[in-house]
Amino acid sequence: MNKKNSSKKDYIDEYKDWQDNQYNPGHFTGGNVPIWLSRPGKPKLLGIVFFTFGLFYTAWTIYKIIQLLQVNDGTGDLISIVFLGIPSIVLLAAGITLMRKTSRR
Repeated sequence: MNKKNSSKKDYIDEYKDWQDNQYNPGHFTGGNVPIWLSRPGKPKLLGIVFFTFGLFYTAWTIYKIIQLLQVNDGTGDLISIVFLGIPSIVLLAAGITLMRKTSRR
C-alpha cells in the first residue's frame, strides 16, 4: 500500500475508534484525542476565511460608528456596534492564530 492510502486507512481507523468510544467517559482523557483535533485538515484555509469575515465585520463596525457620529440619537446603533465589534475581534484573532500555526509547521 502506498503512503496516501495508508494515512487514509489510519484516519478511518482513528475515526472508528472515536465513534466506538465517544460515550466512554474515560477514553479521551490521558492523551487520546478525537481525530479532527489531532489532524485538522487545512487550518490555513480556515484562518483565511475567518480573517476575511473579521475584516468584513470590522468594516461594517466602522461604517456603523460613522453613522452613529453623524446622527447622534440612536442607542440601537450603539448596541449594534457592540454586537458587530465583538465578532470582528474574535474572527480576526482566530484567523491570525490559525494562519500563524500553519506557518510554524
